[in-house]
Amino acid sequence: MRFFSFFALFILLISFASLAQPQVMVYKNEACGHCNMYLSNLRMFLDERGLEPYEEKQLINNPLTREELNRFNKERGIPINMQGHMVVSMGNLVLEGHVPLDMLGEFMDRYPDGNYPKAVVYQDYMLDKDRLTSYKVMYMGGTKEFPIETPIQDAINSIKQEKGIPEQAILPIVVSTAIVDSFNPCAFGVLLFFIALLFILKRTRKDMLKIGLVYISMIFLTYLLIGLGILQAIIISDSPHFIAQVAAVVVIILGLVSIKDYFFYGRWLSLRIPGSQTGRIKNWMTRATVPSAIVLGFLVGLCEFPCSGGIYVGIISMLSISTTFWQGFAYLVIYNIFFVMPLVAILLLAFNRRTLKKIDKWEKGGKKYMKLANGAMMIILGIILLLTTL
Repeated sequence: MRFFSFFALFILLISFASLAQPQVMVYKNEACGHCNMYLSNLRMFLDERGLEPYEEKQLINNPLTREELNRFNKERGIPINMQGHMVVSMGNLVLEGHVPLDMLGEFMDRYPDGNYPKAVVYQDYMLDKDRLTSYKVMYMGGTKEFPIETPIQDAINSIKQEKGIPEQAILPIVVSTAIVDSFNPCAFGVLLFFIALLFILKRTRKDMLKIGLVYISMIFLTYLLIGLGILQAIIISDSPHFIAQVAAVVVIILGLVSIKDYFFYGRWLSLRIPGSQTGRIKNWMTRATVPSAIVLGFLVGLCEFPCSGGIYVGIISMLSISTTFWQGFAYLVIYNIFFVMPLVAILLLAFNRRTLKKIDKWEKGGKKYMKLANGAMMIILGIILLLTTL
């Protein structure tokens, strides 16, 4: 399981990367007179929005550029009937042909951070602008034609409703899975041991509450940053649907392992905090200070990812194909709030030694049932993902 911990740390690090404005790359056909006219207006349009400098590459006299564009189309899965006379790549967004700039401006205003949905907009008609009747959008693996008066965002939303999970179902799924995921023995066991240690060290209730809340807050922050890193990585990938399908299969496999743990915990592969990290975690526990609680919360959040990350990865994959990045960010915040709620409840209830013993007894007796519930939820979530991405 050490690999999953290193993976979680890697995702955590890249999540700190800034979301910069997208680099603009233009592949132009220098023999196309209408393309040159459109490009002249596009330069002013991009300059007004502060998106210069950008790079222009000529296609006709440069075979290397044509090969590069062919690779780009193949990687993005852009079929021939969606390839225009010129191509403008703006991060996630690809413009094929001559997309009207007024439409484009209205769409870009919705994403001032430049983090556009991963879509291809095609409009290659080059003559009388007044005779434009329609354009096409490719999004989430689906392509659809729309009347020219349809805003690009409305077109994307239309495809999303057909291909993704209904928007009204996302919040209930996020909340319900977070609640199930929150009842995991990894975080519970560490918190109970930590509180018991504070009692042994004869800390005041005020100190116990302060140190406990710092610990829980760090688990929240670590898990949130891991989720943001994974979400961003999937969204900016060339095949978000394929990655979501792979994630669905992995989640189902992890669900089966979790159910196996209900019957045969400890045999073969089990979902738990890596044994190599338990000594380090206990060492930070014994210090029982606010700085040590920060480090401890970070370590536990990182190391419990192999134990409880299956449901989390499934939810992130669902969000990556059904929401924009910032919508996904909001849902991840909600998810992680519900994820740490039981820890807060246990912290508040555990100030009494007798109550702490009862909670500890309940946690040990209910551990295998938590495994069963988590496994069932992972399998259900994986199946939902597969059905929405195939």
